[in-house]
Amino acid sequence: MFIMNMVEGNAQTRDNLQKVRKEIQQLEADLRAKENEEGSLIEQVEDMDREIGLRQTLLDELEVERKEKERKIQETSILLQKAKEGYLKQKAVVAQRMVSLYKRGRSADWEALFSVSSLSQAAVWLKYQKRIVENDQRNLQQLLEKAAEIQSTQRQLDKELEEKEEVIREKRVETEKLGKKKSSREKLLVLVQKDKKSIQEQLQRKRMAFREIEGRINQEEQKRQALAEKTDGSRFAAQKGKLIWPVKGKIVSKYGRNMHPVLKTWTENLGIDIEAAEGADIRSVNMGKIVWVGWLRGMRNMVLVDHGGGYYTVYGHLDEVFVNTGETVGDAQIIGRIGDRRSLDGSTLHFQIWNGMTHFDPETWLR
Repeated sequence: MFIMNMVEGNAQTRDNLQKVRKEIQQLEADLRAKENEEGSLIEQVEDMDREIGLRQTLLDELEVERKEKERKIQETSILLQKAKEGYLKQKAVVAQRMVSLYKRGRSADWEALFSVSSLSQAAVWLKYQKRIVENDQRNLQQLLEKAAEIQSTQRQLDKELEEKEEVIREKRVETEKLGKKKSSREKLLVLVQKDKKSIQEQLQRKRMAFREIEGRINQEEQKRQALAEKTDGSRFAAQKGKLIWPVKGKIVSKYGRNMHPVLKTWTENLGIDIEAAEGADIRSVNMGKIVWVGWLRGMRNMVLVDHGGGYYTVYGHLDEVFVNTGETVGDAQIIGRIGDRRSLDGSTLHFQIWNGMTHFDPETWLR
């Protein structure tokens, strides 16, 4: 069972790595296609944020693979040591037998044969000698098999060590690329933060993201009604005022109307924005099903959780996402990770609560 689980874990890690690599390659291809276009500063920073998040995910997956390789190497090393010990024991048995044959010589066998007094005794003696020969052959065969086992295990160990070094090399390269991307992003952010036009564009993108979220929830509601789904939402409703915080931090933008500190204009917030520590874990506030994972301009990585009975929670501004559409999550399960303070939105989580097409103030639901 352990070996089966380990193989499944390795396959999952490889699948995750391949998926992230493909996303990065696609994003890089899209960015190359835009090189000759005059994209806005906001769009450039958002694309960088997205690539940084993907590269960080890749680094995390590579670290998981490195640890798995180390465990496999340790297990193979133990198998190799056992094979060598078995080989030495078997070698000692064969060597002892060879010494015995050398001391006695083959003439002693003939003398023993001629010393028997009857044909029946001779038959027993010959049968005994045959068994000795067969045993010698078995010992020799086992010795050869253990030698072959050592060679095979050593080749396996050498391969695993090489694969581990390849993972370490790739991780080193990705770490360097990540550092360069963060440096480039910081330079652009300085320009964005001083440019009112960019700030206005950022707000407009958030409004568009809100409409996209509303549209997604509407789609889920239509599916639920078409299937005449009778899932009970009372469990979630009973948690009003008792839900855990999706991330530990402080609210920096409340639900409803907010005055923008730079533009001095009113903006509408469909949820709350919680400022937290860089890289903080984001948790599902209640058990439910992941019905959408995506990336939106103005909101970055998004996760939509269906809690049954028409209740939904929305998590935005994620730097990394650890769940996939269709998964079931439990209370307080980690679903992602927040970004760093040098990203476009800083280390903040955007959080919403809906029932049907009605959104609520999340503060009144959190304990």
